[in-house]
Amino acid sequence: MTEGNTYYYCAIANNSGGNGYGAILSFLTSSAAPVTLSASLSANPASGSAPFDTTLTTNVVYDGNISDTINYSYWWDCSDVTNSVAGASASCGILPSPAAGSCASNSDGHKCNAVLTNPHSVGNIYASTGSYTAKVIVERGGATPATSSAPISVGVLPPVTGCINECYPPNTNECTTLTSYRTCGEVGDGDACLEWVPLGAVPGATATPCPTGYTCLVGQCFPVPGWIEVPPK
Repeated sequence: MTEGNTYYYCAIANNSGGNGYGAILSFLTSSAAPVTLSASLSANPASGSAPFDTTLTTNVVYDGNISDTINYSYWWDCSDVTNSVAGASASCGILPSPAAGSCASNSDGHKCNAVLTNPHSVGNIYASTGSYTAKVIVERGGATPATSSAPISVGVLPPVTGCINECYPPNTNECTTLTSYRTCGEVGDGDACLEWVPLGAVPGATATPCPTGYTCLVGQCFPVPGWIEVPPK
């Protein structure tokens, strides 16, 4: 039988006297209810200081066959509201093409093909300050693809008490990429800031609590691009 068609059937019965009675009946086959699909994307945490490490998690609700596999398409930053993977790829970047049952990431986002994981999570590090819109498109069975997004805010660390001119004079002995504690400041200095008190510093040079990989500028700790820490010797 085909959805939306009218079918006829005949029913005939004979009584004890041999008389026959019958009727022609009909029925209409209705269309099946469409399969629905929805997705909800969240970022945990949703804000922090650069470099910012967060986990994106997608929860899928689907009323079709439980054995239908799922395609997840994530973009690290995509404000396009489309639910088309091709459309989002054109405006926000081309995703990798992993084999069925697997996932892969690149600089634009993350892709999973034909998986059954639900919910699904993926981590990403936002290296620069700014506002981002993480996006996911979910495809499953014959349902209309679902999309969801999550805002992400990446800033600098809040002001740190004493994080001004901690080296004397300012910026003296500032550690940069590939510079070690040994050549930057006091060997074994417990301070995690990029600017350490140099050996024999004049009074007034102080240590500050900026995290490793950050430098102090005008009272705030800022990340240094490409920072690679060399352990003390």
